[in-house]
Amino acid sequence: KGYGKVEWREDLKKCLKTAGIENQSIVFLFTDTQIVKESFMEDINAVLNSGDVPNIYGNDEIEAIGGVMRPILQAAGQPQTKSALYSAYLQRVQSNLHVVLAMSPVGD
Repeated sequence: KGYGKVEWREDLKKCLKTAGIENQSIVFLFTDTQIVKESFMEDINAVLNSGDVPNIYGNDEIEAIGGVMRPILQAAGQPQTKSALYSAYLQRVQSNLHVVLAMSPVGD
């Protein structure tokens, strides 16, 4: 019950899509009290390293991302391969997503 991995991944996807698809700057604020599962930190680490979380998107979501990015790459005269489309999306995520980690210096 409550907030688990499924809800976490959905919220994280919303932030990533806002940054990548909508091309809007967004701040993701994450405090140490929000670490319900260790996998949350693993996902944050992946976002910090690459702007991506492995296997977070289904095939339909990757196709939708490609559909948004295709005209942008076409207008820029760049190739529109699946890899190039996703790479351009990740570049937008890396540019627009700002992660703030707030950790308390006080122990439990």
